[in-house]
Amino acid sequence: DVVKIRGDAQRRLRCMRRILERLYQLLQTDMENTAEQVYSTLRFCGVLLQKPSSE
Repeated sequence: DVVKIRGDAQRRLRCMRRILERLYQLLQTDMENTAEQVYSTLRFCGVLLQKPSSE
C-alpha cells in the first residue's frame, strides 16, 4: 500500500515508482491477454480482424 510507505521523500518516491512499474507490467500483461481473448472470440463468431502490429 503506497500510503504505508515510510521514510524520507526520496525513499517514498523510489518505492512508489517500483510499485507503479509493477502495476504497469501487470496491466500490460492483462491487456494483452484480453486482446487475445477478444480476437479468439471474434474469430469463433466469424469476424476476421487483423491483429495490430506490435511496436
